[in-house]
Formats: sequence, structure tokens, C-alpha cells
Amino acid sequence: MFRDPSKLKVFGLADEVTWEVYKLAASIAPEDRSGLDAQLRRAALAVPLRVIAGCRRGGDEAFLQGLSSAAEAASEGCYLAGLAQRMGLLTEEAATRIQERLHQLVLALYGLRKAASRPREAEATGE
Repeated sequence: MFRDPSKLKVFGLADEVTWEVYKLAASIAPEDRSGLDAQLRRAALAVPLRVIAGCRRGGDEAFLQGLSSAAEAASEGCYLAGLAQRMGLLTEEAATRIQERLHQLVLALYGLRKAASRPREAEATGE
């Protein structure tokens, strides 16, 4: 079954966070860019893209895998934001804001994954 990612709240949140990360990464001075800004953008962009992939591949297993993969990318972004802050590329305030938003996204993705997997769990246990 194909899902429409635009109807998922978690997709909207992922899109918002990606936009925030892109704006923040653009604020890093060109002379201070070390490739880490590109990695941070990549991690943020991977989240909605992996949700889309999970929705479009069809089938519950692909959807659940897409959500897990998206959560992994968001977790990578949390780490990269902290690293960028320690390297002096982001202020503590900016890094904390992005980390909080990405963590919120991880929780939302795992929450949706748990809710989406319930029918499969009931089938497996015969309930």
C-alpha cells in the first residue's frame, strides 16, 4: 500500500526541521565551512527523503524501515549539530535548538513506527 507522505504530521515536521537546518548552515561563514555544514544539511534532508521512500515503496515493512532510517538520519543530525557547536561553527543556542528539534523528530518517527507496527504485532501473536 502506498502512503501519501504529505498527509503525515511527521513529514511536515521533518520538512520544517530541514528548512531550519538549511537556513542555519547557510549562516556559517564561508571561511569557516569545513564540510561539516554539508553533512549537517545532508542528515537533515535525509529525514523527509527516507520517509518519502518508505511511503512510496509500498508495503508495511518498507514503510517501517523508512521511518527507522529517517530516525537514524535525524540522530546523526543531532550529533553533527553538537560537533559543529564544539568546533565553533554554531552557537550553543543554535546547536541546542536544532538538537531539540531533531530529537523531537526522532521521537515522532519512533512513535509513528510503533503505532504503524501494532497491527502486524497483533497478527503475529494471533490477537
